[in-house]
Amino acid sequence: MSRHMSFHYVSMIVPYGRGLMTVEVIGPPGSLCYFNNIIIDIINVIVYKYGMGDATYFTHPVHDWQRRYEALRASLVERLPAKVVAERFGYTVAYVHFLKYQFLHGQIDFSEPVPEGRIQRRRVSGDMRQKIRNWREQRLSAGEISGLLSDEGVDISVRTVERVLAE
Repeated sequence: MSRHMSFHYVSMIVPYGRGLMTVEVIGPPGSLCYFNNIIIDIINVIVYKYGMGDATYFTHPVHDWQRRYEALRASLVERLPAKVVAERFGYTVAYVHFLKYQFLHGQIDFSEPVPEGRIQRRRVSGDMRQKIRNWREQRLSAGEISGLLSDEGVDISVRTVERVLAE
């Protein structure tokens, strides 16, 4: 009697680096359980390595507002001593205590970070300046001038109109 042996074929596409990798296995039925464990381990390592690669965003914050936030989180959530937090984020111990005081008394708002760098104003063209002055000679207010410009499809604030008139 001849003994007939069966084999199973499995093909999987798994993430690898920034692309995908195809893994193919042929083996006896019992070996697939072992193969599945190996594949799961490989996938876990790949996902951890590439998914957690951005952890430096939290451990080494670039922006000042984020560094203050992470220092407070380390102090209040992780319950790290002020000295450890100060060393980790480059602050003095007194500043860490000051941050905690400000936070606990509602004097810090992390909802919207302060924009960094200079905010550039839009330039008002010479033709637009002349229109604004002509309307002002007709005794229109800055709000009315802004409304007329808005009707023409030019989005300009009342404050900008006031700035042009003050020049």
